Amino acid sequence: MKNTVAMTVLIGLMTAFSQFSQAHPGHDHSHWSSDPIHIITLAIVGSVLTGAFVYNQFILKPKKQKQQEAHHDA
Repeated sequence: MKNTVAMTVLIGLMTAFSQFSQAHPGHDHSHWSSDPIHIITLAIVGSVLTGAFVYNQFILKPKKQKQQEAHHDA
């Protein structure tokens, strides 16, 4: 339940603020630096998403499993 609410809020915020970043003066795709800037931005976003996935899979899930096993043993 918490994940659904958090994801809904995150998507709402991203949608609201993306309007400001997409339509600003000087956003020229024909400039030589446009491609590197977009590639770096996508790499950063991909790194953050990969980090979140790895953290969830290898740190949070094992902790939750150990907690559940401890509760079942008690």
